[in-house]
Amino acid sequence: YHGNEAGSGKIEGEITFINNDLHVVTVKEGLLKSVNIILYDGLMVMRNGNFAITSDLKVGDKITGDFIGGRLYMVTASGAQ
Repeated sequence: YHGNEAGSGKIEGEITFINNDLHVVTVKEGLLKSVNIILYDGLMVMRNGNFAITSDLKVGDKITGDFIGGRLYMVTASGAQ
């Protein structure tokens, strides 16, 4: 998901799929809606209160993703160690 270049927003949900080759995660947001999110280089990631990298994200993690200008700039995740 790239969004539009004029917007900002937030996505909250659970990671249900990770494609490391394409740098994309699928996040289930709500009961029926799943969104694919592009993990750009340089993305700020916090996982369980610590700085992390995108490869530290795991299926099942609960995440909040913050967008500015339609582009994901930060992910806060919590999940099993």
